[in-house]
Parts: sequence; structure tokens; C-alpha cells
Amino acid sequence: MSIQEERASALGPLLRLKGDLVSDEDLLIQGQLEGTLNCAGCVTIGSTAVLTCNVTAQSIIVDGKVQGDLRAERLVTLRSTAEVRGDVQTPRLEIFEGTAFRGNIDTSTEAKQAEFDPEVRARFKRALGAP
Repeated sequence: MSIQEERASALGPLLRLKGDLVSDEDLLIQGQLEGTLNCAGCVTIGSTAVLTCNVTAQSIIVDGKVQGDLRAERLVTLRSTAEVRGDVQTPRLEIFEGTAFRGNIDTSTEAKQAEFDPEVRARFKRALGAP
């Protein structure tokens, strides 16, 4: 477990959540989530996680299964056990060997700035201490 994962709020492997989840701190998801996820920090999608939702965060690390779009302000990492079906929008993308990915990738700065929800951008700025 990384230091980032140790300090994150966790949704355990037996948790099933339907709806919209908003967080101002890092999240570690091990269970199931259906809906939307907006996080002002880093989202780690663990190897036991199954998400059917769009995810917006500062950074996103995927070890589990995601059906939905991933939008990150900084970085998306798709590790070797990741299975992603959806579009990825981020300025930086890491894809490990063995990743299963089906979708489109957009790393353009203009698209990133135009697509982010203004409310989510405001939370990002507050979390970083920017005006």
C-alpha cells in the first residue's frame, strides 16, 4: 500500500454505493460504485473495485475495473490489472503493460480546461490553496 493510499478515506471491498460521491480528500475505492465520483484529491481504484461511473479528480490510479470516463487535472495511471472502458482526459497518462483499455485518450490542455466542471475546478484550487 502506498503512502497516498494509507492517508486516503477508504470504501471497503464489501461496500456497494449507488449515487453521486463528492470528496475533498484522497479516496481509496475497493468496492462497487455506480453513479459519479468527483474528488479534489487523488482517487485510487483498487484491484477489487468495480466502478460504473465517470470519475473526475486531481489524479486517478486504476488497478480495478472501470466502465466510464476518467478526467484528471494532473495524471491518470492505468496499472497492469486495470480494465477500463471509457474515455480518458488528462495532461499526463501512464499505461502499464497488461492494462485492458478501450476508449479515447485526450491529453490536450485546451480540452481539459474546457471540460472540467467549474465547481470541481474551484474545489481543486481550494485544496491546493490557490485563490
